[in-house]
Amino acid sequence: MKQIQKFYSANFDNSGIDEDFDSSSSSTGTSSANGAASSSDDSSTNSNASTDNTDGSAQNSESGGTDNTDSEGFKLLDSGTWNNSATLNYQGGQVMHFQVKNVNVLGTTLSINSNLGGNKSQIILPQQTGDIRFDCFGSEPMGWNFDVSTDSDAFIVAWQLFSSWIPGDPANG
Repeated sequence: MKQIQKFYSANFDNSGIDEDFDSSSSSTGTSSANGAASSSDDSSTNSNASTDNTDGSAQNSESGGTDNTDSEGFKLLDSGTWNNSATLNYQGGQVMHFQVKNVNVLGTTLSINSNLGGNKSQIILPQQTGDIRFDCFGSEPMGWNFDVSTDSDAFIVAWQLFSSWIPGDPANG
């Protein structure tokens, strides 16, 4: 018997967010690209980053190397959803830009601490998108580590990470 579950998509245009998900056809596992290690938890997938989750809450989609860009022309490096704390590690550029959409019906708090760009926090209202940008001068690629956390009881956000350098771009420096 097929089981249908509700989940939230990373739809950033503020139109409907509920979609039906057929869990009988979903696949789980881990993947790795560009020499990056993946989470050992079976509930997350990832192509560009290693992810350590406290409960396997990050669901990352393969997106490195696409032509998607943000408003400043930075390239899409990765995307996914969070519903709890997570740690992300990337090889990226001088600029790392998170677009985070709160897909919950309640407001949420979000804090992201970076090894190269400090700690930044935001309160994001329901169905709204917040931008968090980190930058550091140096040769690209550079190693970025992000610790994502929240104080909210109900935390469901969809995110996209854009970078000035993505795997496949020539190194500069």
